[in-house]
Amino acid sequence: MSGTLLVVLPAVGLAGPVGIGAGIYLRELAPAHGAWRSLARILRGLAEASPLLAGLAFMGLGLGPGVAAALALAVVLVPRFVRATDLALDSVDPRLRSAAEALGASPWDALRTLVLPAARPALVARGLREVARGVGEAAPLILLGAVEPLGHRALSEPAAALTLVLLVLAANAHAVWRRPRP
Repeated sequence: MSGTLLVVLPAVGLAGPVGIGAGIYLRELAPAHGAWRSLARILRGLAEASPLLAGLAFMGLGLGPGVAAALALAVVLVPRFVRATDLALDSVDPRLRSAAEALGASPWDALRTLVLPAARPALVARGLREVARGVGEAAPLILLGAVEPLGHRALSEPAAALTLVLLVLAANAHAVWRRPRP
């Protein structure tokens, strides 16, 4: 479990602020012309990219397996956070924005003081769901950072990911069940 956390926490720490910030910008502040919409489409496509390929690319740069796995998972999670932010902001009633602007608030003030606090519960729920989905789909990637069955030292060294521990337990389940009782 600790190896999984060593890969997932830095990835979420990198991808969360970047993805949420990009999602807010693309949804609320970006101009409505084609270049920004194209960027949003590209980000949606990146969410379906293979995390294992990104992990192997980072390993090719000479990074340690844990660092490569964390960076690759961050690359996979950024578009997921953009999508979660877009959906969370979409769930806020548009009349709230209109009412704030009718009372004289600028669009930025309405976003900062009303829309984002109203979207926070949906953003947290969708963000956690996307992290779980990303980690589930990136299980082979987490195995990339976990090539040592037990223990960990640092992010730059191999660690035991939950996926690997479950694989080892499943492979040795027969020996555990057939062991004679004292």
